[in-house]
Amino acid sequence: MKRILFTICIWAALFGVAGCDQESTIKTAIVAYIEANGQEKAEAYLDKLVADGRLGSANAEAIKAALPQGIEKVKEIINHLGDSK
Repeated sequence: MKRILFTICIWAALFGVAGCDQESTIKTAIVAYIEANGQEKAEAYLDKLVADGRLGSANAEAIKAALPQGIEKVKEIINHLGDSK
């Protein structure tokens, strides 16, 4: 049951919560997913976000490269996504 509720929360975050920046929401959802499901499932999740057009492939690859270095490195990478805009 907890897993179902968590999944619903993730999808709600991805579709945007009123008043929240979509990019920030997606970043938060990615970190939450990784923390809850681990590296292996995170890679498939990132691929799905790319396929859905919610995350660029270069950004997904940067996050995947950071996964083996731990969640703090992933957060660092995610927080710098879009800095070059």
